Amino acid sequence: MIRRREFLSLSALMGGHLVLGRTLGGCNDSSNGAGAPLFLGGLTTNLAEEQRYAATLTGTVPRDLRGTLYRNGPGIFQRGGARIATLLDGDGMVIAWRFTDAGIEFQNRFVQTPRFTEETAAGTFLYDTWTTKRPGGGPPNAAEQAGVTVYNWQGKVYAFGESSPPWELAPNDLATLGQRTFGYSLAESSVCAHTKQLAESREWAMFGQSFATSKLQMLVLDSSGSVVERWSLPTTDFGPPTYIHDFFCTPTHLVVHLMPIVADGSVLGQGGVFRDTLKWTAGKAGRLVVFRRRDSAPPKFIELEGAWMWHSANAYERPRNELVLDWIGYDDPWHFLGDDAYFKIIMNGETRRTGAPGAFRRTVIDLVAGTQRTERHATLPWQEFPMVAPSRVGRSYRYAYHLFTPESGILWRAVAKLDVETGRTDVFDFGPGRWALEPTFAPRPNGTAEDDGWLLVETVNERGPAALEIFDARRVADGPVATATIRTHIPMHFHGHWAPRTAGSPSIGGWPRG
Repeated sequence: MIRRREFLSLSALMGGHLVLGRTLGGCNDSSNGAGAPLFLGGLTTNLAEEQRYAATLTGTVPRDLRGTLYRNGPGIFQRGGARIATLLDGDGMVIAWRFTDAGIEFQNRFVQTPRFTEETAAGTFLYDTWTTKRPGGGPPNAAEQAGVTVYNWQGKVYAFGESSPPWELAPNDLATLGQRTFGYSLAESSVCAHTKQLAESREWAMFGQSFATSKLQMLVLDSSGSVVERWSLPTTDFGPPTYIHDFFCTPTHLVVHLMPIVADGSVLGQGGVFRDTLKWTAGKAGRLVVFRRRDSAPPKFIELEGAWMWHSANAYERPRNELVLDWIGYDDPWHFLGDDAYFKIIMNGETRRTGAPGAFRRTVIDLVAGTQRTERHATLPWQEFPMVAPSRVGRSYRYAYHLFTPESGILWRAVAKLDVETGRTDVFDFGPGRWALEPTFAPRPNGTAEDDGWLLVETVNERGPAALEIFDARRVADGPVATATIRTHIPMHFHGHWAPRTAGSPSIGGWPRG
């Protein structure tokens, strides 16, 4: 049984989001113009300089595509000679791609958390992270970095880390305005990185696990920003503490996937960090915890085959008391846990695969019988970063978009549109030396079809600067209709969100062309 003191240590570590490791030559390079190619197009390389300018355009940007694409991920991988050890951690750097009548503007800016400002001033890492001790070691010590997701909600922009309340940013210049707890304490408003903006109810649902209070908790805002649903339950009601990165939500249900992994807090007393506490049990089943929203009835527990899940694609309700959950599952967490983890060896310049790839899965729950059936759509290898059109979140849908790669042991270099009704896939491969980041769907104003809009995909290039590729979502295989190229590389970015243009949106005006 994990002790209260260990829960508090876990809470501190989950507030942080970077790791330290050995230094690689050239990893301070923040430019990938002329010269030697950057490893993986610079995905593991610092981009310390904050910039704002107009991108160089090729092709034709659709006239109806106006608004801002926000993206978030780590921007600093080393300080003072110490290098981050995995691809998953680093200071949160938000990017804004602003689409105006004058062109497309690029801006990157770091979330000004206390951790970022302190470590920037010191020129070294001062805090533990959820994966590695700070230089010199010492008792558990961590702080938030807000470097995983970013959302636009009612004209406001929020950057999320892994387990703490979000940081609000100014839409026009990405200035950090402060951490937002929606009227509750830091512990009461701790949420995981992913949230759900439900299309039908226009609610914003957040869910998380607070190690500080030993509780699972849900927080829901309505379209006016008022809290309309909030609850917390002891974590021990559902088993030992685990790791939760994403969840499923519909207008009437919330589903949490408890993987066959537990957090052993005793490891912290031995000098370990949060990632070290995570113990995977091969061959053990996982569990789905199904909550009925706005209902005090106890949740249902449903067993399913053990699998690691980072991301859900969508969830919706069917007649006859069925819930449909679509997600990416791994047979084991080879890419994240262990000394040979894929996201760790990448930081050492390797790309060999060490385990089973992710596969798109559909789980259908029979709420009356308390059973589930799960099928895989694994015709494409190494699938990740699934998403659907905003108009279908929490509702039945037909198309999901995700990344994949046709090569073994390499990060994602292709984008796919999956028809979940027929199983057909529409794909585009950027080719060797190019890597793609999570796609984002931008709906066409007044569009009626689910796929009437554009798919926006950041790409990095082994031998040139990074770019934003614009696809017609109806014809992904045709390739980009336009490309916005910037002056530098882009480090690893995880998640993004599209904000359509409204009155008063910023213009790029006289910013110099890239």
